[in-house]
Amino acid sequence: MAAVAEAVPDDAVVVDERHLLGRGLRELLRSRDSKSFFGLRGGGIGWGLPASLGIKLAQPSRPWSP
Repeated sequence: MAAVAEAVPDDAVVVDERHLLGRGLRELLRSRDSKSFFGLRGGGIGWGLPASLGIKLAQPSRPWSP
């Protein structure tokens, strides 16, 4: 997770669909604001791709990493 976190640009948007052990990645990422990281709060998988597309439409100038 540390290698992934180091490779992600500071201004990237990350959509994390994991529902287990998600806390570790979030703690390692360097986020510049509250619109940089989106993750699950409860059960339910399959929302990552549509969420990524919606976030990209809302923030078109920022890089993203699904």
